[in-house]
Amino acid sequence: MNANILLLITIVLALITAGMAVYTLIWLKRLRDLRTEFITGQQPENLEDIISRLVKKIKSLEQKSSGHDKELISLDENLSQAVQKIGVHRFNALSDEGGSLSFSLALLNRHNSGLVITSMHGRQHNRVYSKPVERGSSRIQLSEEEQKAIQNANIIEQQ
Repeated sequence: MNANILLLITIVLALITAGMAVYTLIWLKRLRDLRTEFITGQQPENLEDIISRLVKKIKSLEQKSSGHDKELISLDENLSQAVQKIGVHRFNALSDEGGSLSFSLALLNRHNSGLVITSMHGRQHNRVYSKPVERGSSRIQLSEEEQKAIQNANIIEQQ
C-alpha cells in the first residue's frame, strides 16, 4: 500500500511540475511578444536597454505633444474669430404688402461679434443694410428684428 501511495504522490507532483512548466513557457512567450511590441528592429540584450529605449520614446512623444498643444491653442484662437453662430429673423417690412420677405441675418463669432445683414423687401424696391456687432451690441442702433436675429443665433448655439 505504501508503494501505491508513493506512486500516486509521484504522479501528482509530476503533473504539477508539468503544469508549472507549461505556465512558464506561456509566460515567457508573452514576455517575448511584449518585448517585440515595444522594441522593433533591434533585439535588446537586457531589461535596461528596453527601459532606456522606452524612456527615449516617451520623451520624444512628450515633445511632440507639447508642439501639438501649442498648435491647438493657436487653432482655437483663430477659430474664435470664425462665424460660429447664425441667426435669422423673417418679418414683413411693409404692413400693406403680404408675405414675410424681409429678413435680418446675424453672423457672429464665439464672442458674439460679427455683423447683422438686413434685407427690407418692398414691391418697388429692396434695401440691404449691414451693421457691425461687438459683444452682442452695435454702435449703430439695432432694430427689433436685428436684435431678434442676434437672439436666435445665441439660442441655436445653446441647443
